[in-house]
Amino acid sequence: MSVWNRLRNRLSRPAPKADTNAEAGQTRDMTLMLKQLAREAAPARLGPGSTLSGQGLIVFDLETTGLDTRRDEVLSIGAVTLDNQAICLGNTFSRILATPTALDPDNQLIHGLTRHDLEHGSPPQQALVDLLRYASGRLWLAYHAEFDRRMLQRAMMQWLGIRFDPAPLDLAELAPMLCPGMVAPADGLDGWLHAFKIGVCARHDATVDAMVTAELALILIKRARQQGYENWSQLNQARQRWRRQQLHPDGPMG
Repeated sequence: MSVWNRLRNRLSRPAPKADTNAEAGQTRDMTLMLKQLAREAAPARLGPGSTLSGQGLIVFDLETTGLDTRRDEVLSIGAVTLDNQAICLGNTFSRILATPTALDPDNQLIHGLTRHDLEHGSPPQQALVDLLRYASGRLWLAYHAEFDRRMLQRAMMQWLGIRFDPAPLDLAELAPMLCPGMVAPADGLDGWLHAFKIGVCARHDATVDAMVTAELALILIKRARQQGYENWSQLNQARQRWRRQQLHPDGPMG
């Protein structure tokens, strides 16, 4: 049985009764499996072989209780995969986490999740294990990726006790680099969706946001190829130079 299935089976069982050496042994076994899981689920490396046309991708989005990466928590996860320059429509990922987290009324107006939604969601441990299996070996993308990266790292440590860094590339940086002056920075993702006429039925649903972000990603990949980029390593190096230039506009580009 694979480590994935062993973990899901273990997580679906009732918690062991306190008492004995068996509980400690099960805890050690779980820790070892989770560490193996983190190794197997490591994101793809940005090497010369990670071609723009052939690299498997995952685009993900999170809904959270707020914007404080030190205190707020993940409420839902949405993701889609891209293969051969196409969105895998039959293979989307959507999980609401069954957490006891208190919901702030103002924030609830944005993400729309209710206490009933959370109570009927997936156990956080299983949801995160499922996400790692879903994304295994792919390159991660997100819009405003650093926030999602920190929140996902925190959730992995909170619920699984493992360190996992998806190292996502940020489409909020790739878009203006590849399409300079097209959208005002303050317009954010909605500005890019409008600029490229990407229709969206509702925003601030994790899976819907992941889907429209994936559509934006496909457009940007096409632009990158037209501009002579062949692989993700080249594109990421250009992104890093572009970012330094934005932070220090009077400094050298190298």
